[in-house]
Amino acid sequence: MKKKFISENWCKVVLIVTLFLSVGCSKDDEYSGPDSKYDSDRIWYANNKKINPQYVDVFYIVSTYVWEWKDASGTIQRYADVNNEEHRAMFRPEFEYADNVFADSCNLFAPYYEQLTFESWMEGDSVIDARFIHAMKDIQEAFDYYIKYKNNGRPFILAGYSQGAKGVIELLKTMPKDVYSRMVAAYPVGFGITSEEQNKYQNIKFAADSTDAGVTISFNSVKNADAICSILDPNAACINPINWRTDATPANLNDTVTVSVDNIHNVLIVDGLNAEKYYEPSLDMLFKKGNYHLYELVFYENHLKKNVRQRVNRFQLK
Repeated sequence: MKKKFISENWCKVVLIVTLFLSVGCSKDDEYSGPDSKYDSDRIWYANNKKINPQYVDVFYIVSTYVWEWKDASGTIQRYADVNNEEHRAMFRPEFEYADNVFADSCNLFAPYYEQLTFESWMEGDSVIDARFIHAMKDIQEAFDYYIKYKNNGRPFILAGYSQGAKGVIELLKTMPKDVYSRMVAAYPVGFGITSEEQNKYQNIKFAADSTDAGVTISFNSVKNADAICSILDPNAACINPINWRTDATPANLNDTVTVSVDNIHNVLIVDGLNAEKYYEPSLDMLFKKGNYHLYELVFYENHLKKNVRQRVNRFQLK
């Protein structure tokens, strides 16, 4: 692998993965405030940038960071606490990363939410489905609040990574038509969408190129099909974020790494990496050796940043 690629991105990778593996601590005092906790600026990522009314917005949902933890009474907690300062600190680097990748030329709105812990994702679909209802309640409340009080009728992009990507997919399913009409695109990176979901929900329209609007951009990266994460399978669509093709035409990530679409399993096949370097044993139940889920935002950072601009430009020309 090209040394330049490693040197420019490895520090970001280490930071993100280290936070993935961090452990939360005791719960702070319960939040007490207005009817919607998203009325508080504290529950939103703050980047100190002024909102530009001429820009498109990005509504971003972060991935999983918290392991199960015990509150002051010793009770096991299976969701992040948006007021726990250690939990909040885990979220922040990805907020900052999203600010750079997805919102380089946009306004960013990113909520803290009571996400599922890592253990929940290791316990199978039935547990995930039951517990994600709680996390999704926060995500939906945050998005509704954003649309009503923060968006002011601007076009917007939905984006999320891993657990956040699942939140994006669920938001698409129930999004009203008048809101969907302002959506430039949705980027649920690192999660699966079934053909049943695509057929049932009109708002889920898979991207076919680099500039189509109102579409969903979906991909998952592996060394080969044996490394596919079971909870992200089956998946109905995949687009290559380098050449923006949905067929198997390969694209160069750098001088030694190529990326192509496997149209049988609908995943990205990344060839030319040392899988050992990207393997995290503590998450083996989710991501076997050869699964590159933890690094996808880093791999395609520049391509995603460019593509956001492409889709925004095309949307504004409609």
